[in-house]
Amino acid sequence: MFTDSFIQTLVDLGNQILFFNVFFWQDQVKMPFLILWLLISGIFFAIRFKGANFLLIKQGIKLLFSKKFKLAQEKDIKESKIKQEISRDIVVFTIGSCIDMGSIFGIALMVKACGVGSIFWVLVSGIIATSIRLAEVFMGHYYRQLSADKKSYVGGPQIYIKSFFIEKGWKKTGIFLASLFTILLFCSTFSSPSLNQTAVTLRYFAPSIYDYNLLFCFVLSGSVIFIIWGGFSRIVSVATKVVFIMSKVYLLIALLVILINGESLLGLLCQIFTEAFNFKAGLGGFFTMFIFAMQRGFFCNECGMGSGAISHASSVNKNSVQEAVISIVTPIITTSVLCVTSGILIAITNSHLHSDTGLGIVVHALKTVHVNFHYILLILIPLFGVSTAIAWGYYGQRAFEALFGESKLFIYNIILFFSYVTCSFSDNFKAVLNLADIANLGISIPNIITLFFASGFISKKILSEKNNNYKS
Repeated sequence: MFTDSFIQTLVDLGNQILFFNVFFWQDQVKMPFLILWLLISGIFFAIRFKGANFLLIKQGIKLLFSKKFKLAQEKDIKESKIKQEISRDIVVFTIGSCIDMGSIFGIALMVKACGVGSIFWVLVSGIIATSIRLAEVFMGHYYRQLSADKKSYVGGPQIYIKSFFIEKGWKKTGIFLASLFTILLFCSTFSSPSLNQTAVTLRYFAPSIYDYNLLFCFVLSGSVIFIIWGGFSRIVSVATKVVFIMSKVYLLIALLVILINGESLLGLLCQIFTEAFNFKAGLGGFFTMFIFAMQRGFFCNECGMGSGAISHASSVNKNSVQEAVISIVTPIITTSVLCVTSGILIAITNSHLHSDTGLGIVVHALKTVHVNFHYILLILIPLFGVSTAIAWGYYGQRAFEALFGESKLFIYNIILFFSYVTCSFSDNFKAVLNLADIANLGISIPNIITLFFASGFISKKILSEKNNNYKS
């Protein structure tokens, strides 16, 4: 199929440019540059912020679920003439952009390839990501600007990179890095493993869809574009409802499967921990497991990609530190809760031993409850897929708007529509997932370079307000 070969060509090119291996002291110990880049960045920011990203997780959760805080923000929205969103809705929206069934199938393939010890390192990746999320959301909210029509706030790396370097007197550097980020974000929007996995799964359950495959892909992609075209308020309104339902249902299903196999849970948890530090396969085997887990974890929590900064810039919150503290709950939920739960779901049913595909592994796990229980995926997968595609479509809009202006957004929507059709038409999920990894993780380079330079400024702001303004 032309689409499969075209996508694979892009993957091969991206691997050579961004996923080249960094060699260590032995030939068998290699690590892709981007994974090492994100790993070092997360550790660096955690040290720079004196562990504030860990210490403030509890406060972030308190703010997120505080009724008093939510009511106060809703009151501020009613009194404001500018379109804004409450922090809780933005967190739900960003969770939807991070997690889809493609991410969960990716976790299944990880357990298949590397064993159950990799689940532990996915958990670690979520904790490491909190420092980067804290930094980028603070910057996105602090440097946000009014939109051209003065009706809403816009922000994100495409704005704060330029603004920060101009303040430092490095205008050309700021323009270059902001343009690079914007172009990479614009390009990354077009690789959609979420819609691909939605299409692949529905074709799996209903092979007759193949007879109308192109029409099906057009309808699926068109429904997403219709929602995106309505602007951020419609996007958040749809996404928050969808994400709330799908996350609850998926977690209940996963916990049900785990509970049914509960007698194996304690032994599995011990096995996960012991195999996480298992060097029986040598350093090469350990690093293969570690790298795969970090790659899946960083992809799932959108570490350093700037997506959280774009979303949280629309918050009604007036305090940038407080908004950043709330945002660190997202990588905890996406990586440390949803992805780890998925890994345990796969491992406790030994489903990774019964199939070679992510979809097949998850189907087998659900069938351990009842022979027809896997049909629940017909509801979950479209919900997961559409919510993620909507979110990244919006991020791409912001990138296109920064490059070409708001008046030409209809061109972006047309291009996005056909790219979504191409991705959903393909049957090669692994290639689409690899393409998304390369595109999405590549965005982090100009973003994190800026955060490195701004780390002193960010640290000063966060640490000075840590004991005061983040409280509800």
